[in-house]
Amino acid sequence: MAISIVVSPAGDSPTEIQSTARSIRTVNATITASGDEMESNIVVGASSTGVSEPGVVITSGPILATIIGKYADPFLDTFKYVSKGSSDKIETPTIIVGVQKMPLKKELYDYLETKKMITDFICIKDGVILNVDVNISVTIDKFYKKFEDEIRVKIFNRISSFFSIYRWEYGQALKDNDVTKELSDIKEIKKVDVTFNTDIATEASTIITVKFFEIIRPDIIDLGFVYE
Repeated sequence: MAISIVVSPAGDSPTEIQSTARSIRTVNATITASGDEMESNIVVGASSTGVSEPGVVITSGPILATIIGKYADPFLDTFKYVSKGSSDKIETPTIIVGVQKMPLKKELYDYLETKKMITDFICIKDGVILNVDVNISVTIDKFYKKFEDEIRVKIFNRISSFFSIYRWEYGQALKDNDVTKELSDIKEIKKVDVTFNTDIATEASTIITVKFFEIIRPDIIDLGFVYE
């Protein structure tokens, strides 16, 4: 009258389904029941308990039940991070719970999880564009006033080249000296004054620093001439 059950592929015990990696999560298992000759009407049933698994199909039947499909993604890790160079003593850490809505991040995280050392910490964050208004005042000799249009074109060409996306990286700061250096070989210019404005700053400044996930891009470029 005894009935035995065999699970294939089995896990740590003969009656346990073999576990699968989170990055794979597929299952294709069978549960087979057997008994003595008097047990001829064995029906095997199975069900999921505790967690809903809409991607897994369980089929019950005589002698055999099958479990086929893909488990739901349990990616609900909690991440805490602070700005590069900072600590939780200086600023309140940002907390992220899961990245189900960001599959590219999740795939990258799963990949890095297989490569990192035990002491490594992984933080994946969206890149943010910080728009900066650039205010430039150039002093030139009054002799060159009639050439203002040509000088203006030269300056805007240099500024356009300076802010080329290929020359910028996330986390890179912007300094007034950087802009001044870019214009230094325009012979008509005697002096350059540069300030910057952003939506998050109340006053103009001569340096803009950003967090590791931010990149500076120019918004409004205002150019003025002073003649001496």
